[in-house]
Order: sequence, then C-alpha cells, then structure tokens
Amino acid sequence: MKKTKNFLQKLVFSYLVIALIPIIGFVAVFGMNKYHETEKNTMSRLTSSAETVSAQMDRIYSDMSFISIDLLSRGEFYSTTKKLFYNSKTPQSQREYYRILVDNMVTYSLANSIYQVIFFNPEGYFISNYHYNIDYHYGSRIDEDVIGRLSWLPEVQNKAGTELLLPVQKNAFFEHDKDVIGLGRAIRDPGSIIG
Repeated sequence: MKKTKNFLQKLVFSYLVIALIPIIGFVAVFGMNKYHETEKNTMSRLTSSAETVSAQMDRIYSDMSFISIDLLSRGEFYSTTKKLFYNSKTPQSQREYYRILVDNMVTYSLANSIYQVIFFNPEGYFISNYHYNIDYHYGSRIDEDVIGRLSWLPEVQNKAGTELLLPVQKNAFFEHDKDVIGLGRAIRDPGSIIG
C-alpha cells in the first residue's frame, strides 16, 4: 500500500509538473507581452508629450524673436533708442524720446498677452509693456543693482545684436515671484550697446 501511495504521489506530481509547464509558459509570454506593450505605450505618450512641449516652446521662441525683430525693424524705435542714448540732454528731448518708445512698446500690451516686452539702456532708462497704462516718466530709472544682478546681460551684450534664449529664472524687473523664460537682444550702434 505504501508503494502504491508513493507511486500515486509521484504520478500526480508528474502530471502537475507537466500541466504547470504550459501554464507557466503562457503566463510568462503574456506577462512579457503586457510589459512590452505598456513600455511601448509609455514611450509613445512620452514622445507625444515631448513633441507637444517642443512645439509650444518653438512657438513661444518664435513669438519672442518676432517681437524683438519687429521693434528693432521699426525705424522710429531704433532711431529714438539712439537719440535717447546719445542726445538726451534736455528734459524736453528725454520726454519726447520716451513717449515714442512707449508708443512702440504698447503695441504688445494686449490684456491677454503672456509676453512682457522690456527695454532698458545703460543709463537705466526703463520701459515695459507690463504696466502699459502706467505713465512711464523720462526721469525715472531702473536701479543699477537690478541691472547688475542680470547674470545673462554680459552674454547678451557679447552676442553682437543676435538673440539669446535666456534660462528660466525669477523675474528680475517686477516684484511678483514668477519664473519666466525670456529672449535677450542687445540694441547696437556700431561700437556701442544702446539698449
């Protein structure tokens, strides 16, 4: 009886092993397929997200580049920038130059605009479209400390008037605590940076 019991146990064990091998194989194949399918879907979603972010960044970069080129290609804006740098000796001329620059800057002052267009020059004259309804006064200047804290400024000045995509950083010009991405471009007159 003991031999019969041993034999039956071995027989049942053998059948179980034989029956489990295909089940284990099926589970392994199914699991590998599921893993590869999940990995493929994840990569597809990541690629799609990366392409979307890249397209958005390209659009933002193109918009910022266009705004800077548009302002500089306006003869009145560029010539007034030069006059403010070289010929701003009297309050009357400063007031007039400021008015012309503000008139050009407010073009980009739509209520729903995400872009802050900022102009400043080495003397600290400062204009922005951020608060376009504020009367910018020719006598007001941006602090030298603010200009000195702009880590990207030397690199922009050395780029000879070509644009430079600035890293994400806290907004240096306004008191709200937001990270911003920007594009910097020096306004050059041969031999001088005028804005």
